[in-house]
Amino acid sequence: MLVIGIDSHKDTLSACLVDHLGTALEYRTIANTPDGHRQLVDWAQTTEADRVAVEGSGTFGRPLAVAALGAGLDVREVPPQLTARLRRRGRTQTKTDQVDALVIAKVALRDHTLSVPSHWEDTEDLRVLVSYRRELVEDRTAQANRLHADLGKLRPGYHQIVPRFTTRKALDQAMKLCWRDTTCHGRVAKQRIRRLRQLDTQIKELTAQIAELVTQSGTRLHRWVLLGVVEG
Repeated sequence: MLVIGIDSHKDTLSACLVDHLGTALEYRTIANTPDGHRQLVDWAQTTEADRVAVEGSGTFGRPLAVAALGAGLDVREVPPQLTARLRRRGRTQTKTDQVDALVIAKVALRDHTLSVPSHWEDTEDLRVLVSYRRELVEDRTAQANRLHADLGKLRPGYHQIVPRFTTRKALDQAMKLCWRDTTCHGRVAKQRIRRLRQLDTQIKELTAQIAELVTQSGTRLHRWVLLGVVEG
């Protein structure tokens, strides 16, 4: 049995091919790019590797895992806890890319219960939109908090009129409070209100796009989709 272990990073993929005894036969460092993914798939097919094991198939190793799955390879996700445990049991605890790739391959060689990474092709657009929506919601929260601080200085007691900036009406009321204020602080507050209106529009549009994609694809909502939208 031949296994390729892959330690994934943002820019590179460190790979190690091992035999059935766990002996390293070859190391490679490949760019974490579409061309690099094709090279690694070609290498796995040429060597007739029985399994490709990836640590980080949900992050930096995800594009490679998708490419390898698409090529029909047996891809397995190796949790970092397992590689850390095996490294501690080894002769050395030195952590290098080559050592990690070797350890990942050894874990996959011994453990036949490792799961296959989920194929995200049907839900990739959902993931992207939900992630972007979360970013916008976080931006909105930050802008609203700063606006509270601004109005606290410009219009003490404003919260009795506008306790929260969660609706269009509330933002309109906040704008009225500082509309005639020509100070630098007042101008910045008005810019924040405009930004909040813009973010509300973008978040609403993204929510609609997410709902439409779910309806069109008929894909069962994964927990991360539900959390991403509901928490946002």
